[in-house]
Parts: sequence; C-alpha cells; structure tokens
Amino acid sequence: MKHYCMLAALLLPLLLLACSDDGDLAQELADRLSSALEFDDATEESGAPPEEHAGDASFPQVTALSAPNQLMPGEPFQLEISTDFANTGAISGVVIQVLQATTYIKVTAQASEPGMPVVIGGTLSRDDRLAGNAFSLRLALLDADGRAGNYYSWSTSVPRGEDDSDADTDADTDVEFDDCAGDYSALEWQDPPVDGLDALDWQGAVEHCQALYLDGSGWRLPTLCELRSLIRGCAATEPSGSCGAGDGCLSAGCWVVELCRGCDRDPWDDGCYWPAELTGQCAFSWSSSSCGDELAWGIDLSVASVQRSGKSDYRSFRCVR
Repeated sequence: MKHYCMLAALLLPLLLLACSDDGDLAQELADRLSSALEFDDATEESGAPPEEHAGDASFPQVTALSAPNQLMPGEPFQLEISTDFANTGAISGVVIQVLQATTYIKVTAQASEPGMPVVIGGTLSRDDRLAGNAFSLRLALLDADGRAGNYYSWSTSVPRGEDDSDADTDADTDVEFDDCAGDYSALEWQDPPVDGLDALDWQGAVEHCQALYLDGSGWRLPTLCELRSLIRGCAATEPSGSCGAGDGCLSAGCWVVELCRGCDRDPWDDGCYWPAELTGQCAFSWSSSSCGDELAWGIDLSVASVQRSGKSDYRSFRCVR
C-alpha cells in the first residue's frame, strides 16, 4: 500500500545528497563533509583518489566494514576495516572519498596484528549545512606504495538537532512512499550469495544474475522491495515497515534518515538481519533498483539499513527468481 506523507517536513532530511539534480549544491555539501571529517594522522588531498585494483589479491582488498550509519558532530566514531590480505604489515593506510567531492582523505593506519581489522577513529566537526543530509562515501586500503585495493561503500547521514525542527527545507514534502507490503514467499534466493572478492559492480551484478544457470535459468537481481523482504528483526525496514523507499518510490526524497537507517549492530542471527537459513557475508547487497544514473539501492544486512551505493562500487549480491 502506498500513502502520501504531508508531514514529511518534520522527518525528511534537509536535502538528500544522492540523486540530487542540483549538482553544484551536491558538490558543495560533499566538499563540506570531506573537510569536516577529522582523523588522526590524516591529510585532505585534491583531485581524484588512487586508482582502484579490485579483485587483485596483490593489493589489500576490503572484505567488510563496520561504520556508523549516522554521524553526530563532536562525537567520536570508529571505522573497522576487515581484509583477507596476507601481508597486513604492508598496509600503509586508508583512503576515504565522499562521492561528488573534489577532495579525498588519506589516513595513515595499519592493522594492530595479522588477521585483525584496520581501525581508525574520527570525529565530525560541526557544520550546520551538513545537518539533515545523507551521504555516500567509499574507502579503500592502501599498500606500502600508496596504491588502493578495492573501494568499499559507506552510506551515512548527519541528523538535524532537536532545535532544527523549524528549519526551512528544500525537500519534497509530497512524496508518495512505498511500504513494500506484499507476499514474497514464492521467491527463490541464491545461497550462498556472490560476495567477498567475487563481488561485482552494479551492472556486473545485473548481468551475472541474468546469465546464471543454477538448477535452471530465470534468475535476476532482486528489486528493492524484494530485497527488503529478507530483513528480519528490524521493524522499520521490513517490508511493511515505515521506511518509504521501495519499488514505487526510488527518488532521493523516499529515503528518510529516521526511518530507513536500520537498527543497531545487535546481531539478529549470526550478525545478520536476515532469515536464519541464509549464509554468506553480512554486508551491503545490491538491488536492481536505480537511484539516478550513478547510484543504485541496496541493503546493508548487518544493520538492516536501506542505502544507496555508487554503481561502480564492488558489492555483494544475491540473485532471485
């Protein structure tokens, strides 16, 4: 069932960066976030970040990321970046890019010991222009020569403070949300999924599912609502939940921070908010649903968060038929 939300001005972020038609404003906000992110032993660099070497085991590949889906100004946060790179001692740091920004961040960091994630801590300096916006970022590990492995996506937001409820908003207050209610019991899901070093960009995932022959053909990449049907234990983003992003609502205005950000990292089943019978890495998973030309929708099943990611990012996915 779909419904009209005329009170969205109280809930919608001030401006949702991803899918924005105002490129200049989107770039300005991305640059502001890049400057506001503060890490120890870090520098902000101009231009394009290091070239990606996804799927090449001679470069450090990110296999999982633990990162906040909300940043509060002045409050410390932590990124835990997992890798299966054999020579963790050769990792020299992390590169972080806010999508659409003209700068990127290089952080000097190493794993504390072999087999352990690379951990970096940071804070967000206060910038009132960032409040109420959602952002898409990506990060990669750097080898000893400063070369990047694969880029791994991170979606986060900066909420408005309680005293910002009367602030002016440019968000669309007449958005037709989609609650994804329906019967998805007849769907057959690929298990295990395609993940880890086998992850693909969005177009690659679409083509992989179309070509898949596994006990027959007919496979495809799931729609956003179909993917939401896998969520267990997080009421807001389950199919009948209050998150309004779904097959009938795929624009930026469909994503409301308070409703779609998911749940805390309190494992539902083996660390994932999905059915107990499923296996694989608990990470962001592609849907077939686009959000503009450069982004696509998906779900981070480690926190049951409905998110968007750059179509060029290498992410996990699970085909359906």
